[in-house]
Amino acid sequence: MIENRPDPGAVTGPASAYAHSRLPLYDQVASDLRQRISAGEWAPGERIPSLEDLAERFGVARVTVRQAIGLLEQEGLIWRRQGKGTFVTRRPSNDRWLPVGTEWSSLLRMIDGTRMRLIETMEVERPEPLRPEDGTPAACYQRIHRIHTRDGRPYCEIDLFLASDIYALAPERFRERLVLETLNGMEQVAFGSAHQTLTVGRADMETARLLDMDVGGPVAEVRRVITDRSDRVIYVAAIVYRGDFVRLDIQLLGSKKDTIGGTGS
Repeated sequence: MIENRPDPGAVTGPASAYAHSRLPLYDQVASDLRQRISAGEWAPGERIPSLEDLAERFGVARVTVRQAIGLLEQEGLIWRRQGKGTFVTRRPSNDRWLPVGTEWSSLLRMIDGTRMRLIETMEVERPEPLRPEDGTPAACYQRIHRIHTRDGRPYCEIDLFLASDIYALAPERFRERLVLETLNGMEQVAFGSAHQTLTVGRADMETARLLDMDVGGPVAEVRRVITDRSDRVIYVAAIVYRGDFVRLDIQLLGSKKDTIGGTGS
């Protein structure tokens, strides 16, 4: 006797995984379809299941699938032919060109090619992202709040605070160029430590507006702190990256000569 097995790709309905997201249901279904096309479940030129089949598979209404299909059609991923069905045009392009690395050199490579749009700059006494455990605060800071773009597309919102005495060394350069790039080339600045933490979250309304993305869409939130050799915090920043632009690079071994448990562990 043949046993009826459930489709491993099916979901039981909006009350399951979809119910935990604030995104519209059709947007979530579109994301699911997009990922399946990207993974090769349906190759370019191949016909995808009918609206009825997809609605049953995802446990949603037929009209929801139709809206999701409409989004993918606008993106040029699929095309529909009357009486023939819906076919895959191409796979989604890989926009995850932004490697969030764990080394200073990889961080500098990451920002190469970035363009900026200034939102606000002003002097403040104590930055909001600053914490007691970060180190000794500077007397005051210059806030630089802006959007970073690449190829005309916004990919991150950065709210950074630079010690005012360091900002005063080259204010025009800090306003018009990338702060890390400028800092890295200054002989007057002696770095003590630099670290960053990354957490995954969702875009609020303001972030979604600034980064041209859906409210509730995935974002990578980075908090970055740099001190000088006297443990004074000279730079602290809160950065929000679009989640669809980011990939996390972690170098587990410095070179092929390294061994787990050796002196470099």
